Amino acid sequence: MKDLLGYIKKVLVFLVPFFVYLTAYIVIDPFMVIFKYNDFNKRSYIPKNRDYVSSEVYLMNRETEKYNSFIFGSSTALFVRPSIWMSYLPDTAKVFSFDASRENIIGIWSKIKYIDHRNDPIENAVFVIDYNYAFDKLDRENVLFVKHPRICHSSWYNFQYKNLLKIFDISLIRSLLVYALTNEFKPYMSDCLLNERSYINPVTNEYTNFSIQEELNADSLRYYEIRRDRFPERSGTEREYRQQITSDHIKMLNEIKRVFVKHGTDYKIIIAPNYQQISFNKKIGRAHV
Repeated sequence: MKDLLGYIKKVLVFLVPFFVYLTAYIVIDPFMVIFKYNDFNKRSYIPKNRDYVSSEVYLMNRETEKYNSFIFGSSTALFVRPSIWMSYLPDTAKVFSFDASRENIIGIWSKIKYIDHRNDPIENAVFVIDYNYAFDKLDRENVLFVKHPRICHSSWYNFQYKNLLKIFDISLIRSLLVYALTNEFKPYMSDCLLNERSYINPVTNEYTNFSIQEELNADSLRYYEIRRDRFPERSGTEREYRQQITSDHIKMLNEIKRVFVKHGTDYKIIIAPNYQQISFNKKIGRAHV
């Protein structure tokens, strides 16, 4: 019996650092996924799951704001700004940007179905799709791209578990500690943290990156010069991406169309231009949307 108690005691002592670490993670909530927040602009230097942020802002405001106009898509949809789009819509339009990093048709479909199931109006809609992500598989591993469990009907446990695992990343821990102590951004932190000033509108969910805009306004040529590696020389030849669209995607697109017909939605689909000049694969017929 004494041996058993001694073993249990050793195990508990061994687990103490883990429990301290876990408690600190829950209390601090570095990724802002445990507690409810009215403003996601806190700790802007920590990358956040944009799908989760968009979904939480929508869920928090849908009853009071009565949204009726939506922007769907990946990060390219950020360039369709609610503040600009609403100037082209009726005065009654209540715009919300329901974007998500690496968004695909599954994510867009689940969001539109969720809005419809709540009997919320969809009077206007724009969705921006990319040649490479739009019909790709859901990323269920990278915590920055995992879908909001409530909107996409997936596991809350799995979502929280993946976020918890992220905090055991030694590079992230090092960067967070040094940044917290010095309030200075070091070059090695760029793999884990963000060195930019940004703002998320707590009502429309419009994302604004002030740092990039200021760089462009100050010296647009220098902005591209120091990022030359991101803009390699292009071949100029026509290229298509690999075939992606499946019969399941066609079903989702047709479901989206039925929802839009039901709501009398005025909608537009935008295929975002890309620097690589790669087009959609043409091996499959046009979807009936």
